[in-house]
Amino acid sequence: MRYLVLIGFLFYSWCVGADVPKYTVLPNPASTQFSITFDQVDLSFVSVEIYSVLGSKMNPSSVRQNSGMNSITVNVADLPDGIYLLRITHKDSQSTKRIKVQH
Repeated sequence: MRYLVLIGFLFYSWCVGADVPKYTVLPNPASTQFSITFDQVDLSFVSVEIYSVLGSKMNPSSVRQNSGMNSITVNVADLPDGIYLLRITHKDSQSTKRIKVQH
């Protein structure tokens, strides 16, 4: 279990449990889209949610992923410039990363 909170910078990373696959988000900052790449052990659903720093959910999606390497492309062209929180949920575990949208 890992917690990192830096309130003054409006950034946090939170990982609970061991079921969330390790993932990369590129590019960050993103202008029109970014890709989430991860290696998944089994066939299951992965939930991808983007939140504003004020807590508003921007574009939730749930995607069924195969075992092995997976990539999800997320369109952020309609989001205003700013800092967002990307939350990935897999089974009962979740992980959150900071992403920046800059057009």
